[in-house]
Amino acid sequence: MESLPLELRLLVYRQCVNIRALGLLYANKQFHKEFSPFLLKKDFVLGFHIDPSSSTQVKIINPDNSAWGNHCILDAASSHVDHSILDAMPIDQFKGIRILIDPPSTDDPGQVVRGLLQSTALVTALLPRWANPETIPRTEDDIINPVTRSSTRVPPITVQVRQGKTTRWHTEGSWNRTIPYSHDGISVLGSYPDDYKGFSDLQTILTPLARVRNADAIVFKLPLNAPVASSFDYFKNDLVDLADEDALHVWLDYLLDDMHGPAAAELRRDRFKFWCSEYEYQTGRRFYGIFGDPDRFGGARMALNANPFDLVQKGFHDRFMSAREHVLAAWRDTLRRHGHPVYINPEKYIDFWYHSLRVIELGLRPMLGRDETFWEVCYPSGIEPKSQNDNWENTEQADLVHRLEPPLDTTDSTASQILPAETSGCKHCAQGDLEARKDPLPSHEKMWKYLSTFSLRSFEERRLAPIAAT
Repeated sequence: MESLPLELRLLVYRQCVNIRALGLLYANKQFHKEFSPFLLKKDFVLGFHIDPSSSTQVKIINPDNSAWGNHCILDAASSHVDHSILDAMPIDQFKGIRILIDPPSTDDPGQVVRGLLQSTALVTALLPRWANPETIPRTEDDIINPVTRSSTRVPPITVQVRQGKTTRWHTEGSWNRTIPYSHDGISVLGSYPDDYKGFSDLQTILTPLARVRNADAIVFKLPLNAPVASSFDYFKNDLVDLADEDALHVWLDYLLDDMHGPAAAELRRDRFKFWCSEYEYQTGRRFYGIFGDPDRFGGARMALNANPFDLVQKGFHDRFMSAREHVLAAWRDTLRRHGHPVYINPEKYIDFWYHSLRVIELGLRPMLGRDETFWEVCYPSGIEPKSQNDNWENTEQADLVHRLEPPLDTTDSTASQILPAETSGCKHCAQGDLEARKDPLPSHEKMWKYLSTFSLRSFEERRLAPIAAT
């Protein structure tokens, strides 16, 4: 190493920073003196890559867009965002933040939803947290700032919007609008006129950035030949309303139920896999808003027109019931693939536990994968959209007296507490929910009884033959 020219040693130091190999710092004083300037916080730009076409992961990247380290990612699949990576960084002392965003495919609308989840996870992990997620902060004491940061400052953010190899952000002079924002000819968002075309794909994905505060600046770098600047100025000025962001999340969550394409199928599977109390609490906050003084702030209830809000509220009930039904369908199909007929009981509550016990008694539980792989093993291609899915509950047109609704706050019981523990992909909530099953509170027992009242099928008992081997 010492025999190398200084120019080559500098290249080595730069590569060591890229792969986070810092051993040369401690080799000798010469290397330490030459190497340490590469680690100066004031010269460091933290990079992120949002690629809706690949996965729910947000990658931390180098200036050349290569991956920064082996496991430096934020995964938006779960409602529990991993804060540990960014909390360990003195971000307020960095030179800047760069966010590289690739376009979603207009042929696969689930990619837009995935992009929104990615940007939401990034902003959530990047910003200081509220001490009480249910209450708007009023003083600095109401904000939790990582110990590595001396202030809540956010360095200048550059959002680099680039075209893909086969995908584009705009077509024929207009930003792509893959997601519908109207229902029965009426704008979904009450604050917009009925002829409003809806959020563009880019606007949808960037909406969470409206929550960034104390940033020195936010600069957008658009691709060549992008639509005229005035349209983008309107887009930037529109990112101000928390209620609209909440409405955006719950509306896309509803559309995802029946959205076509491979990305949507994978997202539906992830949603079932990581369904947990935190997912329900976040959904509740987005439905009803957050406590302020004296009123609530945000909340889709304030932003959505009445009919769309009724749809998304009913959709939550059917979504949870469908998660339970897909667990049951996986048990039934495993029995049938191993030569056993199954009988579908009109009482789903009985059916649910009978088939789970039968799978265990016959030694077939390993066929369903391990706890963390249950959903991928049973549904390798994801979950089909509800209009093509016999295992999806659809009670939108049914006149149910009671429906499951998202919890109003964290004191409410959650439906996820009665999901089978082995099918939960959430390791954060699973233990608490498991303890609740072992020693149920009266509210949990009430939830059991409540769900059992929605357990009757509309047909008599029927037999399903074994599935023939192919």
